Amino acid sequence: MAVLLLLLAVVYQGMTSPYSIRIPIFARHSSRVNTSAALLGPFAPEPSPDGSCATYTIASGDSCYALAGAYDLTIEELNSFNENTWAWNGCDLLFVDTIICLSSGTPPIPAPVSNAVCGPQVPGTAPPASGGDISGLNPCPLNACCNIWGQCGITEEFCIDTSTGAPGTAEPGSHGCISNCGTDIISSSAPEAFRKIADFEGYNLQWPCLHMDVSQTDSSFTHIQFAFATLTSDYQVVVSGSNDPYLAYEFEVFKGLKGVKRIVSFGGWAFSTDPSTYMIFRQGVTPENRQTLATNIANFIKSNGLDGVDIDWEYPGAPDIPGIPAGSPQGGLNYLEFLKDLRELLDDGMSLSLAVPASYWYLKAFPIDRISEVVDYIVFMTYDLHGLWDVGNAHSQEGCAAGNCLRRHINSTETERAMSMITKIVMGVTSYGRSFQMVDAGCTGPECTTEGNPNLGRCTATAGYLGDGEIQEIMA
Repeated sequence: MAVLLLLLAVVYQGMTSPYSIRIPIFARHSSRVNTSAALLGPFAPEPSPDGSCATYTIASGDSCYALAGAYDLTIEELNSFNENTWAWNGCDLLFVDTIICLSSGTPPIPAPVSNAVCGPQVPGTAPPASGGDISGLNPCPLNACCNIWGQCGITEEFCIDTSTGAPGTAEPGSHGCISNCGTDIISSSAPEAFRKIADFEGYNLQWPCLHMDVSQTDSSFTHIQFAFATLTSDYQVVVSGSNDPYLAYEFEVFKGLKGVKRIVSFGGWAFSTDPSTYMIFRQGVTPENRQTLATNIANFIKSNGLDGVDIDWEYPGAPDIPGIPAGSPQGGLNYLEFLKDLRELLDDGMSLSLAVPASYWYLKAFPIDRISEVVDYIVFMTYDLHGLWDVGNAHSQEGCAAGNCLRRHINSTETERAMSMITKIVMGVTSYGRSFQMVDAGCTGPECTTEGNPNLGRCTATAGYLGDGEIQEIMA
């Protein structure tokens, strides 16, 4: 007789229907075992003692009708149990591996996504002890937006909430947003002091033309940042008396300026990324070396009677700068601790600042909210947003998968987005432009493309770079 009843149970289970049919109970199924619904006995699961719902992981071929029949539920009950279940899109759209509720109770943490970096789908994420909204778990750096796939960014792809009801859902064709949605810019109070800052390229006398002496800078500037001082491998400062006599000469003139804050800028792109020098900043900010580095820089500023220091490290934690290894994930935090040490060593009234990129990809390694509490201002490099380096990078340009479309190196839309990530900034403006060799010289639209390096400027002699004077000469 027991065998007959078991066979009858299998027959009943296969006869699923869109109606609210209650199937006779012959066996109890453990709600913690994820097995195909077609093989389960019918009995409505109960919530766990801790208040969490009984769960089931969607398998290929599952349907709400099959699940309702197998677990002694109705379609209405399934929808009711899952109103707040992550990625519940209703019975018409069940995704494989989605973890759903088969009873009332607190919804589960969703299945992990292997490459997720934000939200509840980051591998290893535990449910919050107090329950509640899980969308804010593992927030993005810099208050960037997190989309439904667990990826961070500051564009519409990440920042527009298109939820269709349950958390973790999005309208077809969109990636939605689950936390820090929108790109609002914080309106803060005006700074205590107005700053108008000029970066002076101390090495410009090396060029064959377009020379400028630091004494010729516009008197309207409040700060002049002398670029660049560098460092040896044992963290000795190099500028005056270096192998570049022109740089040494300009530095001596710079020290004698009156009526302006004289700031020395350390580093720069070349020093930060050249295979022979990139490790100096990376190793210099580590716990073993940061006190030596900070002491040497502070002593240099004080011994030369200067007004402050700017650090231009491009960039801590950068994962993909060509020709050098990826930076350490700890780089940004090490940088913060170094800046704290440097601040302590500078005299009262001396200025401390740094330069940072306007790209989320590179800025995300900076603990910028904590850095802003240490420095006087942050030079926000709202330029060089695009250039020859974009070519071949599928993620460098919106609407241009090959990354080879002509894009200005300044962009108001991208700049406004970037301003949502950071405060306490001085906006950067350049006196140069980026140049390209066009595939079609007659092209004028947004889909124009580039190939190879353009002709060099007669003064700057750098591929992809033209000073304003060179541009004006071409246009004349």
